[in-house]
Amino acid sequence: MRMTKEEILSKINLLKNFCAENSISEDELWELPSLMKIIKAGSPFDIYYEDGEITRRIDLTKNPIAFRISLLPSERNVWVSASVLKEANFGQAQAYLKSLPKISSYSWRIPDENEITLLLENNLKNLSKLRYVFSLPYFMEASEDNEQGILGCLDAYHKLNGALYYYPGAFVRSVGSAEKLTWWPVCDAD
Repeated sequence: MRMTKEEILSKINLLKNFCAENSISEDELWELPSLMKIIKAGSPFDIYYEDGEITRRIDLTKNPIAFRISLLPSERNVWVSASVLKEANFGQAQAYLKSLPKISSYSWRIPDENEITLLLENNLKNLSKLRYVFSLPYFMEASEDNEQGILGCLDAYHKLNGALYYYPGAFVRSVGSAEKLTWWPVCDAD
């Protein structure tokens, strides 16, 4: 049922008064409904929070550590970190993986080319929504030196011999362990 002009005017005035009383700006008011819709719908992925809770419920009072996603078409589940390490060489990336809190019986690792492609093709849109809701840094921000940015990953032989641009299929060969890249850790799910 559609509201009358008088009802709309009345509700706008109520909203303006509420915003004035609670110091909510017009820009903030525009942003809140989209956040509320996402929060109401819930997460498309399991969220692992800092306190150990695993749920699809979005709770802005908690810090997410990782999201459990399905790497279709293989239907394998992995945890993907809620944060990335930027501008780091392979040794720094390995040290970073050891510093992440464990969430399954498997260790954090650097994804391979196929995994990172599936992650970008099938899940990036939904992961980016969650990043936006939780105010996390952008997963794949380009560095000053590199306009496009490159995600470090292992090749088909599980060796560091390449890295993926931020869009699937653009693979860079002969990447050395000293090169500074962006690393997005994954962990196998039980």
